[in-house]
Amino acid sequence: MNRSISSEDPAKRTSQNDVSLNQRIQEIDFEKLLNREPNKLDHELIKNFIQGKKVCISGGGGSIGSELVRQIASMGGELLLIERNENGLVAIENEILNDYPNTSLLGLVADITNKQEVGSIFSSYKPEIVFHAAAHKHVNLMERSPWQAVYNNVVGTQIFADASHEIGVNNFILISTDKAVNPSSVMGATKRLAEILVLNMNEVSTTNFDIVRFGNVIGSNGSVALIFQKQIGKGGPLTLTDPKMERYFMTISEAAGLTVQASSIGNGGAIFVLDMGEPILIKTLAENMIKQCLLEPYKDIDITIVGAKPGEKLSETLNGSNEILEKTGYDKIQRIVTKKIHGTNLNKLRRFLDDVSYEDNENIKSILGDLLPQYKNS
Repeated sequence: MNRSISSEDPAKRTSQNDVSLNQRIQEIDFEKLLNREPNKLDHELIKNFIQGKKVCISGGGGSIGSELVRQIASMGGELLLIERNENGLVAIENEILNDYPNTSLLGLVADITNKQEVGSIFSSYKPEIVFHAAAHKHVNLMERSPWQAVYNNVVGTQIFADASHEIGVNNFILISTDKAVNPSSVMGATKRLAEILVLNMNEVSTTNFDIVRFGNVIGSNGSVALIFQKQIGKGGPLTLTDPKMERYFMTISEAAGLTVQASSIGNGGAIFVLDMGEPILIKTLAENMIKQCLLEPYKDIDITIVGAKPGEKLSETLNGSNEILEKTGYDKIQRIVTKKIHGTNLNKLRRFLDDVSYEDNENIKSILGDLLPQYKNS
């Protein structure tokens, strides 16, 4: 007896569909989500700035730090990486030594808040350019651990800046954030204090101290896009804090590239602001990520509102009302020329950093308010 046999097993077809969907989820194109042309760089200028120089990168195993490592390795820089996360450090070391086997690279597991350790490293290896990317960056976590935010983001920056000054580093570049502008979070307030310290160092040092400030980096560790990606993989829902919340976004590659570009034109005392296009509604980002997976928002994958987390704003800005933007020779980079920091406030900040301890955890938010009148504790 003849039996009709289906040309495809339904279970096999379902499995293939799952594989196809999982592949689409993993291959979400973050650049397309920004809906704009990627920023272009002056590679010749950057190469002249980097090639043959000893370049130190703190947080070299993180999202921005590791991309800085890749781009600097491609331009012939000699790399010194300082990183507390040994797994991140091993990963980027192996990648660079495989892709650029002739690169001079030394990775050290070290703590940026240990003054003696940082000083010893700088004295031994004498970097010429320093990118300070190491920081605690997660807003909600730092609301719960304010002392850690102060110690890592502010004290660590001061130690790194002092060590750079003492050995005569040519250029020091602090990686900052739009959350430092009129901060509503502990993280933003500590990054603003780090900016103040760096700008003051430029007043007293032969080292050029500059800052690069940008918004959210799409696809970086812990970013909302990666959270959404995982939630799509689980079938949803995507959790949205507020339908009106919006952010400036750029890719990891753009952020690192424009950071090095801005640094190559820095002469000290400037905050460079990167053009990130128009802010994007987080709701729109969530919908477009679902669509890119060939699914339908609110039908195949739901989006739910869960409420804003402590310290979050509905929107961010890259410069304050009293910060004047100036053009540079590059369309995507503007410069904020800052006023000298008032001595009394700076002395108060330094005394705070000298005395702060874990026991101050409950009072740190009020102390930050005293140091930064523009800080509005949420």
